[in-house]
Amino acid sequence: NNPFHNFTHGLSVLHSSALFLNNLPSLIDNLDRATKFGFLIASLGHDVEHTGHNNNFEIMTRSKLALRYNDISPLEQHHASTLLILLNDYEILAGFTKEEQNTLRRVVIECILSTDMKAHFSIISKLQDDNLDYQTILNILLHASDISGSTKNIDIAKFWTKRITDEFCDQYEEEIRMNISPTEYFKDLYIDANIYKSEIQFLTIIVIPLFKEIKQHIFDKEKISPSESKMHFKSDNINDIINQAEFNLQYYFKKLNP
Repeated sequence: NNPFHNFTHGLSVLHSSALFLNNLPSLIDNLDRATKFGFLIASLGHDVEHTGHNNNFEIMTRSKLALRYNDISPLEQHHASTLLILLNDYEILAGFTKEEQNTLRRVVIECILSTDMKAHFSIISKLQDDNLDYQTILNILLHASDISGSTKNIDIAKFWTKRITDEFCDQYEEEIRMNISPTEYFKDLYIDANIYKSEIQFLTIIVIPLFKEIKQHIFDKEKISPSESKMHFKSDNINDIINQAEFNLQYYFKKLNP
């Protein structure tokens, strides 16, 4: 029932992750099937059983998740744990060997934990390393997919913006009702001007710099063209994504200052 963190968001992130892989044929050709499946299933289930609140809310309210995971990325820890339990209970991994299942579990855990926004700037710093290992690349790509809503066609981007601001507003109101310190960033996000300012900040500080770093340190080093890959469906390239994000940024500037 969450406005943003729901199954539709999971599908959107899965779609973005698959497109990333398709544009990195030298990466996908070097990943075993357990790693590929782990990355894609983590993309789909990275927010499973999301509470509709952020980690700070969980910690401030001393929720069951915060207590269980000692205030360390309680939501992401819960998503990873819940997803792995579902995969086990429904025997989805039955076709994998024990060794492959261990690999898949590791990929799922590391990828999902990387979606904690607190890890964002450490991810940026890791991109400066010229010898990125495959797991680190997958972590970065899932994080980028998770926040890629703002890089979509402007109508789709606005759809996701409305969803996330509704969820932030709900949390702010709940914080007031519970008499805990409200998240100032979430205040008055039902006002259009504040939404535009929020998106400008998000695109300028978080989204566009991340995607430009990914282009420079991952995509620009790609040695095989997508046409040479074993996969053959058409996808947007990283330049299109960055251009769309910059278009969206200008759109919000114009809305704020018509």
